[in-house]
Amino acid sequence: MVADILARKYKKIFGLYDNNRNGFVEKADVQRMKRQYLSAFEVDPASAKGVAVSECWDSFWRALTSSLDHDEDGQVSREEFLSGFEALALGDPATFDKVLRPLVQTAFTLMDTDGSDAVSAKEFRRFQASVGNGDQADAVLAKIDQDGDGLISMDELVADAREFLTSSDPTNSTNWLLGPI
Repeated sequence: MVADILARKYKKIFGLYDNNRNGFVEKADVQRMKRQYLSAFEVDPASAKGVAVSECWDSFWRALTSSLDHDEDGQVSREEFLSGFEALALGDPATFDKVLRPLVQTAFTLMDTDGSDAVSAKEFRRFQASVGNGDQADAVLAKIDQDGDGLISMDELVADAREFLTSSDPTNSTNWLLGPI
């Protein structure tokens, strides 16, 4: 059984995707999330970057349904998501690298609007606002910025995401990655 803190984090992720609150993550939810991120970072879906982002989110949807849609109804119920996400996050690290790491890297690429290979506080605020957590962005950055330089590198974001998805320590600073849980 997954620790309470992990269950709360996975429920938060589910809630970010289940925008219409019907108890399922559907392809339309993933498409909406993709459009939301592209819009938040002013990326044209037809641009090379937009196409790459779309391909990543489409791949994520295929991985979700193939891994978590146990009744094969083309959608992932809350129960399927929570039990399956635990297996994705806590199982074989190669599964994280195959399914979740590309999505984290895509999010980083979108956030890094100036191509500096680092996400600034301003860029991070845009990301936090896009997940409904704009008012907590600076607090989150202060908690997850591993080296204290005010920037998030790709490696930091991937490590933070992995820690967020796997740590059952309620005091772990990466628990704040998507805002308070």
